Amino acid sequence: MSVGETLSKMSLGKSFVISTIIAFGALVFAFNFVKDYYSDKDKVYAAMLQDSTKTVAFLDERVKVTYSKYSKTTYEVTCQYDAEGKHYNDGKFVLDSMPSAPIMVVYYSKEDPTILCPDPQKAYDKAVADRRSGWATILYVIISLLVALFSGVNAIIKFKRLTA
Repeated sequence: MSVGETLSKMSLGKSFVISTIIAFGALVFAFNFVKDYYSDKDKVYAAMLQDSTKTVAFLDERVKVTYSKYSKTTYEVTCQYDAEGKHYNDGKFVLDSMPSAPIMVVYYSKEDPTILCPDPQKAYDKAVADRRSGWATILYVIISLLVALFSGVNAIIKFKRLTA
């Protein structure tokens, strides 16, 4: 086997690996997009607004702070509250800023009172905006799959040249 054949086989293997990685990444991205796109979050927030299901939450001192390099800091708050005639000790919701008082009015879902939201209008608007921005994601997935296809075809062409 000559050096040229060895290099060609390495190039062939590299093309197959690259096309497989790109295709796998695009498919994972597409799966996550579809999962988020078809979620019913916006319907839950709309129902909270329509039903006006509010309750008073008694915030715990425990606040989980999440620092993100690319987005703003979030604060996950745990609380106790009453909803639909039942007491809950382990409610959780996320805020954009540290809570300023130990008591807060929050909305809850009638179907599932464990779902809490301090501002369902803001959450609804974000869910709708995320759904609308889906076309950019679809375009990204299509371009990624085309690049993977091109790379795979390139590898097949190289393979045919080697076997000829």
